[in-house]
Amino acid sequence: MNDSLFDRLAGCGNLPTIPGVALEVLTLARSRQSSIDKISAIVARDPALSTRMLRVANSSLFGTPIKATTVKQALVRMGLRSAQSVALSFSVNTKLTKASPDGFDHLAFWRSSLVTAVAAKMIEERTRNRRADEAFTAGLLQDIGVLALNNCLKAEYAPALEAYRRGEREIAEVETELLGANHMEAAGYLLGMWNVPDGILGPISCHHDPASLKSKEPDDSRLARVLQTADAFMRIICYGANQTNTKRCVEMCKHHLAWAPTRIVPFVQDMAPLVLELGKLLSIEVSPEMLAQMGKGEVAEFSVAAIPATV
Repeated sequence: MNDSLFDRLAGCGNLPTIPGVALEVLTLARSRQSSIDKISAIVARDPALSTRMLRVANSSLFGTPIKATTVKQALVRMGLRSAQSVALSFSVNTKLTKASPDGFDHLAFWRSSLVTAVAAKMIEERTRNRRADEAFTAGLLQDIGVLALNNCLKAEYAPALEAYRRGEREIAEVETELLGANHMEAAGYLLGMWNVPDGILGPISCHHDPASLKSKEPDDSRLARVLQTADAFMRIICYGANQTNTKRCVEMCKHHLAWAPTRIVPFVQDMAPLVLELGKLLSIEVSPEMLAQMGKGEVAEFSVAAIPATV
């Protein structure tokens, strides 16, 4: 990131935030002194986070016949690694207004982030299933840099958003031309301030270009590819299965997952219940129309069933 943009982000008073309790959880979870008892004591200080932890632990994501009734029980059920992912995912200040004075649609932003997160989680579960919770968190936050840049730059950033909405070019390319940096770098800066684990921060910082990720952990590079594929699913669901978005989704599934195009329709259908459940847990409104279209294997006015057998 160039120094000028770095300074502007550093001096911005309107960056996305998370509560101090969640920051403490992230910091302690990375410490050798971390324990269920210590983290549960921190979470218990935040009634809202405690309630959400219990709701998640008792949801179908970790569901067992016996309900967790305390934060400690919830953390035991989830495990420390999952706990820090949940704390981060469910603590981001979403500001779910329909639109801000600058015209940015926060609800649409978080809805698309939710769809990306669900797609990433399900892809991970249906492939190697090692980091499903981290995949969900990374998917939810991978475009947090878009929100940060919009909040700080306002009208200066609008051309990049408009180019992306029109589907003309990749937003990262436009951002780099306009600003000398892109939302992946902005996300890396923001998540670094939050003390987010490298296994999440790294893939987010390269999710449009997984090959550029410099990591000694093969799973990190793989998560970046999962995020890029999840983004492709989000585009056909949230922005329409036009020729460009459909072709991109098919190509990502083929190259990153070795999935045939015929797997796309049932995958989209299977996403619908989880989008609904996690949307409720995150307080993100999801339209019944979109859920119905997903359940039928359709997005926007196009049908995913029309995907060609080959690309």
